[in-house]
Amino acid sequence: MELEVRQLRMIRAIGDAGSLTKAAASLGLTQPALTYQLQRVERMLGGSLFFRDKQGARPTALGQLVIDHTRVLLPSLDKLLEEAQLRTADRDSAPRVIRFAGHPTPLAGPVIQRLRELATNSEITMRQQRGGHDAMDLLASGGLELATLLEHPNLPLPRPPDVIVRDVVTEPVFVAMASTNPLSNQDEVCLGDLAGQSWILPADLEIGCGEYLRGLCEQAGFTPHVAYRLSGYNARDVLERGLGMMLVQATTMAAKGIAVLPIKDIKTELRHVLAMHSESPVARYCEQLAGAAATGYWDQARRSPVYVNWLGNTLSK
Repeated sequence: MELEVRQLRMIRAIGDAGSLTKAAASLGLTQPALTYQLQRVERMLGGSLFFRDKQGARPTALGQLVIDHTRVLLPSLDKLLEEAQLRTADRDSAPRVIRFAGHPTPLAGPVIQRLRELATNSEITMRQQRGGHDAMDLLASGGLELATLLEHPNLPLPRPPDVIVRDVVTEPVFVAMASTNPLSNQDEVCLGDLAGQSWILPADLEIGCGEYLRGLCEQAGFTPHVAYRLSGYNARDVLERGLGMMLVQATTMAAKGIAVLPIKDIKTELRHVLAMHSESPVARYCEQLAGAAATGYWDQARRSPVYVNWLGNTLSK
């Protein structure tokens, strides 16, 4: 995993604010979300970046080293982006179509909105993409300029040489079931307790969902019975009637008749990525779009009480 510009900005913001709470507010994130991202960076760098106590956040020696580098790197990078955009302004003046595809995630809307601000003379079209491998093939061949995609880290999508891929966030996977199911009254559910249930696979997503579900269930000691491949209204209807259950993104909101629960006995992961062709007109906006994607994701995350509670419990351990 490589350190990203947005992560450097996050560390700089914490150092400047002297507090995770203040830094989270300046970045438009919740404190649990910022803490989660900080812990990922600390694991990547191999040590704590801040001493955290009631007085706030003070940089460790490693943290001060990183902050000192950000004071040099970030202004230089911002200047580079500014000058590059000025040099290519004439090329941007001609209208062009930017073809965008995405899996059903919270990232697409914020990315489109930011792209409209950056590429003011371009027309942006989008379609929902089912297959992850197909999307990568289209990006590599020039059939798409941009995509927001999902992948399971143990079943990653291909990385064609001409495609830039930015990891946005890795989240846990939760389970959706009928609120009438006796297990729905728990704060978390053991996957092993769901043996014998019927499962729904998403009809609008093909990233090895069936293989991933089987792998998780085998870890829990059973083979899942996949009875449905549904999405939208039909999936919600089957869930609400208690006819099946399904794995869902952590940002999924509970709804009338449907409960969403974290899984406590098996580790689950789902990664959101931003991908674009290196020669596409949007490649120059890669960092800005990755930032918009991350902000949009955490905006949606804090609307989910189940996810917010999971983040709080996980970070407190």
